[in-house]
Amino acid sequence: MTAIAAIMLAAATTHVKSPYLSAAAANAADGRIIMAENADAECYPASCTKLMTLLLALEAVEKGAISLDDIVPTTPLSERERPSRIDFTPPSGMSLDDLLKALMVKSANNGAVMIAEHVASRLHPEATNGVARLQAFVGDMNRRAKSLGMKRTLFTRPTGYPPEPGSRRKFDTSTACDMIRLGCEVVKHPAALRYTSLEFCNVKEKPSGKPHVYRTHNKLLLSSSKYKLAGVDGLKTGFHNAGGCSIVLTATNSVGRRAIVAVMGSPSGADRDSAAYKFMVDSLKSLEF
Repeated sequence: MTAIAAIMLAAATTHVKSPYLSAAAANAADGRIIMAENADAECYPASCTKLMTLLLALEAVEKGAISLDDIVPTTPLSERERPSRIDFTPPSGMSLDDLLKALMVKSANNGAVMIAEHVASRLHPEATNGVARLQAFVGDMNRRAKSLGMKRTLFTRPTGYPPEPGSRRKFDTSTACDMIRLGCEVVKHPAALRYTSLEFCNVKEKPSGKPHVYRTHNKLLLSSSKYKLAGVDGLKTGFHNAGGCSIVLTATNSVGRRAIVAVMGSPSGADRDSAAYKFMVDSLKSLEF
């Protein structure tokens, strides 16, 4: 076994557990924890990290720094991103609105980098190249996490993708409780749910108009899935080998109360989805009274 393989195996045994490493559920209205299991254990959130990328992009839109109509170009850094990704034919681009759909539905890593560079180009004019803009955006991710009380979270990339072999970059790390805090903030923005609730999205490259159709990885949203749950309208799944399968989920019950669930570090998508389903059903019932 190579040294790199040994490191990845050690990471996996630390951050994956059957049926999950950690889990928590909360009332979205006030962040009150309804139920939790090992909820402060360090996890690798993988693509659940993209919820922070979405949040910062929407906050920049709300400030007027950027627009959903902006055409965001591919960049040298985004073109190097590995799957999951939008299969652009560069040089090309996409509206920010479509990029956010692909970010949440396809979990596009290249889309996350494009968004990060675009936001930072407006908020950090001192950052004059892609690397500097990416670093500035990651700095904003961590400052926003701190402001939300995510005390055990470190973001290193807008994608959640693990560090490349030989890289000095660390894994993104968080906890189920911290991801609950992030989810509670995201759902305060009604526009966010427009992206996270999509079963499918149809997005187009600019200027060619080339279409791309994607289906969500969130099986609790899919009408064809045995895990389909009424009232679910987000949020985001995540997976990589070292971190296992994770999800930050939200739904409302029959009286309109909203819950947020985080299940982190499952060994399989089925384990994650089954656990998230049960946590959400029990949480929504508890909020009926």
